[in-house]
Amino acid sequence: MVWNGAAQECSKEWLLQLEHNVRTALPLELGISDEETANVRVSQYWLQIKLWELFPRYGFLSSDSEYECLTFRYPLAVAEAFRRGWTIDHLRELSSIDLWFLNHLRTMVMTENEITSHGRDLKRDARTDLMILQSLGKVDAETWHRWKIQGFGDEQIAGLVLKAAALNAADLCKASMSVRKLRLEHGVKPVIKKIDTTAGEYPSPSNYLYLTYGGSVSDVLPDDNKVFSAVVLGGGSYRIGTSVEFDWCAVSCSRKLQESGWRSIIVNCNPETVSTDYNSSDRLYFEELSVERILDITDVERPVGVVCSMGGQLPNRLAKPLSEAGLKLLGHRAESIDMAEDRAKFSKLLDDLDIGQPRWVAARSASEVKRFISEIGFPVLIRPSYVLSGAAMSVAYDDESLQLCLAFATEISPDHPVVLSEFIVGAREIELDGVARNGEILTAIVSEHIENAGVHSGDATLVVPAQKLYVETVRRVKRAGRAIAQGLNLNGPFNMQFLAKENEIKVIECNARAARSFPFVSKAVGLNLADVATDVMIGVKPNLSRFNEDELPYVGVKAAMFSFKRLGGADPVLGVEMASTGEVGCIGENVDQALLLAMEASGVFAPKKGVLVSSGSEKEKLRFLPAARTLVELKIPLFGTPGTAKYLKEHGIPVTQLEWPKEGERDVIMAIKEGLVDFVINIPKDSQRKELTNGSLVRQASVKFGCSLLTNMEIVTAYVHALERCPDFLKLHKVIPLPSFRA
Repeated sequence: MVWNGAAQECSKEWLLQLEHNVRTALPLELGISDEETANVRVSQYWLQIKLWELFPRYGFLSSDSEYECLTFRYPLAVAEAFRRGWTIDHLRELSSIDLWFLNHLRTMVMTENEITSHGRDLKRDARTDLMILQSLGKVDAETWHRWKIQGFGDEQIAGLVLKAAALNAADLCKASMSVRKLRLEHGVKPVIKKIDTTAGEYPSPSNYLYLTYGGSVSDVLPDDNKVFSAVVLGGGSYRIGTSVEFDWCAVSCSRKLQESGWRSIIVNCNPETVSTDYNSSDRLYFEELSVERILDITDVERPVGVVCSMGGQLPNRLAKPLSEAGLKLLGHRAESIDMAEDRAKFSKLLDDLDIGQPRWVAARSASEVKRFISEIGFPVLIRPSYVLSGAAMSVAYDDESLQLCLAFATEISPDHPVVLSEFIVGAREIELDGVARNGEILTAIVSEHIENAGVHSGDATLVVPAQKLYVETVRRVKRAGRAIAQGLNLNGPFNMQFLAKENEIKVIECNARAARSFPFVSKAVGLNLADVATDVMIGVKPNLSRFNEDELPYVGVKAAMFSFKRLGGADPVLGVEMASTGEVGCIGENVDQALLLAMEASGVFAPKKGVLVSSGSEKEKLRFLPAARTLVELKIPLFGTPGTAKYLKEHGIPVTQLEWPKEGERDVIMAIKEGLVDFVINIPKDSQRKELTNGSLVRQASVKFGCSLLTNMEIVTAYVHALERCPDFLKLHKVIPLPSFRA
C-alpha cells in the first residue's frame, strides 16, 4: 500500500537526493517535499517530462528487487528493463504496475531506440552541431511530430544521438539548438492552449496557459499592444535548496513589473506556488523551466527580455544558454553571472581585487588531492563540480574521512574534478544581501549566522541586523562587497557570503541572483529588495530612502525547518550539505527574545522535564560547561551519556548518567521514549554522515519521539544564554508592529 499523497497524477519531488541512509521504498506516510504538474493531452508526454526529468542522475539496478519493491526510481528502472529486453508480462508479474503504464513506457523506449539509431553511423570529422544536422537531416515532419508528442526534448534527442555515436556531450547545448533548428524547419512547434478556470460553466477569458504538440491551433495570439513585457522565470519544484523564498522573489518581481506598466509573464511548473496562481501575472505559462520551452514561449510573446535572477539557481543556470540563443537578459549580463558561478574566474577576480579567499584546488586526480592536502593539511571542504545546495559536499578531518568524502562526491577525472577548499575552523559566516546598478551597490544589508562555518547557509540560524560582529569586520565586508559588485558589473540582486575570524575576512562566494535570505531580510528591515532589483532591471530609478539597519529597534532571527521525521534512516545532524525544507522568522526586542521565538516556531521548545547531553569531543565538553551551569541554575535536570556525565561530575555539575543503547538498564533511548527527557543536546564528534552510531541513534530517537534537538554547540550556547536572559519566555508572545511595505 502506498499513501495516497504519493500516488497522485502530478509527479512528486522526493527529499532523498541530499540525504544518506534514507529508505527509498515508497512509504505509507507522506515523504515528498513537493510536486510538479504537467498539463498535457498525451500520456507519454506527461511521463517523459514529469517523471524522467525529475531523476536525471540516478542509474538503474539489474536485480529483481528494484521492481519488486516500489522505490522513487521505479519509472527509470522499468525503462531500463525494457532496454534490456524484459517482457511486459515479466515486469507486470514483478512490479504489479498497471499494463497501461507499462505499455506507454515500452513505446517510449522503442522511440528512444529509433532516435539512437540515427547516431550510430555518424561521421566524426565535423563540429558537433554539424554532425547533428547530418544525422537527423532526413527525418521527416511526421516523425519529428511523433517524437515531440511523446515528450522527447530537443536536448534529449541530441544527447541520445551523441551517446550512440560515443561522442562527448560537452557541446550538448549547441547540439540541442541544431535539433531545434531542424524541427522548426519542418514546421514542428507547439501550440498554446488555455486552461479553463471555470470548469466549462461559462465562457471566461483565461491567462492560464500551457504548450502542447497535441493540437494544431493556438488558443491565444501575441498581444499586439505596445506595452513592454518581460518573462519572469520561477524556481520550479520545491526541493532542498529551492523553496518558497524564491517564489516570493518571483511574485514580487511580477507585481512590481505590473505596477510599472509592464506586462508580466511568469513561467513555472509548481502547483503549490503563488507564482502559478494565474492572478499573479498577466500571463502564466504552466511549463517546465528549460531552454527549449522558454524559447518556444518567447517566440510567441516577443518580450523585451527575460528575468533569470529571481527564481534561484535553476533559472540562473539558464541565463547563459538563453543569452547565446539571442534573448535579452534583464538584470545581470550573462558574462557577469558566468564569472560569479565559475570558480576559477571568480577566484581570479578576487586575486585581482586583492580580496582574501580560502585556498582551493580543482583536483582532477588522486595525486592532486594528496598534493593539496600536504600543502594546507586538514580539515578540507570537498565538493563535486556544479553543486546545488551543497549536494555531496562534506568536510574531511583526516585520511579516513577524506576517502569517505571522495566516495560520496564523484569519480575524480579531468571531466569531473572535485573541488577541495581550505576549511577554517571557528570562523564566523556573514552574508551580504543587496542590489547593485551598473556595478554600484545601491543597498546592502549585513546578517550573521549564529553557527560557525561548517553549517550550510540554508540550515544556519540567521540574525539581522548583525549583533555580534566587530565594527571593523562589517566595514571590511561592505568594502569587499563594493569591489566585487564593481568587478562583476552587477546589475540586479546579489548575495555574497564571507568568513570572518579575528577581523580577517575571506569570500566564500557571490550569487548574482536573489538569495533564499531575500524575503526574510526584506521583511526584517522593511525594504523590499525584490522591488528594488526589479526597478534596476527595467531601468527605473528605485525610490530608496536612506536608512541604517543598525538603528532598527528590534532584531530578526530566521531558523530552519527540517523533515527528518518523514525520512526513515536519515541522521538529523547539520553540516555543509543542506538538509532543511523550510524556514521560520521571528522578531524580538533583542537577539535573545528573537532566537527563543524562532526556535519555538521551528519546533525547538524550552525544556521542562530534563535535558539529555552528549557533548562530543573534549573541546566541546569544555565549551558546554557554562551552559550546563546555567541549566542547573534554571533548575532543569541534566542527564548525560557516560563520557559527558563523567566530565560534568568532575567539574561539580549534578547530572544523572544514562547508558548508551543496549548497554544498561537505563539507556538513553529508553529515557527519550518514556519521556524522562524532552530536550536533547547531541554534538557529533565530526560532521561526517557515517553508518548508524550511538549518537546517530540518539538523534533519530529524539526526532521520532518529539524531543527538541540541537546538534551544534554555537546554537546550544546561544539558546541557553537566551533562556537565562529571558526566564519568563511566555511573555514574549506579543504583537510588535513593523515598518509597513508590500511583501
